[in-house]
Amino acid sequence: MRTASSSALTEHLHHLVTEEIRDFLQREGITQTELARRLGISKGRVSKLINAPTDTKLSTIAHLADAMGKEPMLVFVDQRREAYRYPDGGGRVDEPEKSYGDRLRQKVNWADLRDLPVLEQATAMKADIDSRRPFSRNMEEHVLQQTLNIWNYNSNAIEGNTLTYGETLTLLLYGITAKGKPLKDHLDIIGHRDAVNVMLDMVKGERPLRQTDVRQFHQIMLKENYPQRAITPDGWEVYRTIHVGIYKREPNHVRTSTGKMHYFAEPNAVAGLLRDLFDWYEEVEREDTLHPLLRAAILHHEFLAIHPFDDGNGRIGRIVMNFALLRAGYPVAIIPVTNRLMYYRALASADEGDYLTLVEFIGARLLEALDVQLATARGEDIGGSKWDTPDDDPR
Repeated sequence: MRTASSSALTEHLHHLVTEEIRDFLQREGITQTELARRLGISKGRVSKLINAPTDTKLSTIAHLADAMGKEPMLVFVDQRREAYRYPDGGGRVDEPEKSYGDRLRQKVNWADLRDLPVLEQATAMKADIDSRRPFSRNMEEHVLQQTLNIWNYNSNAIEGNTLTYGETLTLLLYGITAKGKPLKDHLDIIGHRDAVNVMLDMVKGERPLRQTDVRQFHQIMLKENYPQRAITPDGWEVYRTIHVGIYKREPNHVRTSTGKMHYFAEPNAVAGLLRDLFDWYEEVEREDTLHPLLRAAILHHEFLAIHPFDDGNGRIGRIVMNFALLRAGYPVAIIPVTNRLMYYRALASADEGDYLTLVEFIGARLLEALDVQLATARGEDIGGSKWDTPDDDPR
């Protein structure tokens, strides 16, 4: 017997399928007619597949995924299982059935955050910059490209990439690899550039953030599956395969330098938590109830708290953060590798419910970026060490 809950679930699953199809059509720039040709079915059937909430056969989904170059996945999980933290004692914590916004409203001290001076400073600097527009397009594009290169270097360096800034530039500008450096370090630089370019296209196209996008970022950035050394919670060393573009299949909790376990979302909770997080972000962006810096910082932290992938979460999380800033007309905020420990401490404070340190930290990086934009608007020379990253490795 079909119940109301099963009907609602069927409708939700249909929505997920149609979201994948629409994102694919928009991203690839093809029409429903072309998709119908690839599938060998009529355009009317494709239209019905997208717009009519019906039970879709598994064979149809498999055929559709193949035409889109995708791998369909079906996972059965416990109902309402959305825990993503363990207490020190190790027991599971089941989140109450509340919206993500309600949970954030409970655990975040919004009054203190809204009073932070950095919010007013960022708003004032952006207004000053906007009042000077339009300014040299060539200079603006030059600043953007320089910013993206510096971001690429630092975001990868935070995760242990061994290429210096000079080697990063040489690779990006001329395709020349650094002698004696791992091939994967070069691929990560190229992958980061390509994933960021996709994100920039989303911003230009005013596209919302969806789970299909972060999976695409991951697939583009990491390129292909690879093995990675890992330590199990009980101390065993193992190797596991990192699957690009696919959420983690096993827990990826980590043991910190203090010996304590730091817990992220369980694999079967990832999709639901990300759906709720992105719905929350879309809501506060639409209603403009939070300063863009607050939206970006909290989105960044919550994404990292979920830790949806086996690898690359930090870099993807910083892409997501800057997507939120760019959507609001702000520049990219770069976290320098030299500030890595401050960054980690700020994230750790947010883990305990104190977002002040994280917002102030990211806010300081945003003010630096706004300062560069303001110098550009004034026609000042932005070359030299003031804006650049030294070639000698700061690590």
